[in-house]
Amino acid sequence: MKVVRLAWVLTLALMIMPPTTVAQTLEQLWQQGETAQAQKKYPEAERIWRQIIQLDPNSAVAFSNLCAALFRQNKLDEAPIFCQKALALDPKLPETYNNLGAVLYNQKKLTEAEEMYRRAIALDDQYVFAYNNLGLVLYDQKKLTEAEEMYRRALALDDQFVYAYNGLGNVLYDQKKLTEAEEMYRRALALDDQYVYAYNSLGIVLNDQGKLPEAIEMYQLAIYLDAHYVNAYNFLGNAL
Repeated sequence: MKVVRLAWVLTLALMIMPPTTVAQTLEQLWQQGETAQAQKKYPEAERIWRQIIQLDPNSAVAFSNLCAALFRQNKLDEAPIFCQKALALDPKLPETYNNLGAVLYNQKKLTEAEEMYRRAIALDDQYVFAYNNLGLVLYDQKKLTEAEEMYRRALALDDQFVYAYNGLGNVLYDQKKLTEAEEMYRRALALDDQYVYAYNSLGIVLNDQGKLPEAIEMYQLAIYLDAHYVNAYNFLGNAL
């Protein structure tokens, strides 16, 4: 009953609110929603995107943003509903395909996720996040050559994109290119010295090269940053 009443109040407000006031309210809400999303306050962002949709039910971007906020809260059943609504309003919004791809990836629907990322790139061939995400889903499907290409494309567009260095390192490691993999992990850490997974991955590649003291140091750094990172404890135990 509360949801129905809230929707009614917002609809009624829209009916009696002058157009200028509606525009001002929407502008304020957009700023608040973008700020909440950027600060990773996803429940707050969700609430704001829902308000915006009530005021502007034809905003594909608001539906897409709501999908993203729900995904970040692991609401994987609800999130795709809003991505699909966004696509119904605007089938040429690359961000929506990327968001839907993320949902599908986390649902272990790798083939469908791959298709969404490819659609995003077809609409925007400069879309760094989509290249990176496509690299990840290809890597999980053991399509290492294609995954490497996607990560390299992402880095060609943005050489500061930390996650692509880590992803490329994983691909190179699986191809037994240990020296190159090590370089990628180090580049990731040079950009973000709090990147726990890169420390652990660097530890693995150093261990495989017989550089045990350095490997142990990397595992310890990973654990220092995340005391609950089980994999780092396991690898550290093996190295010791």
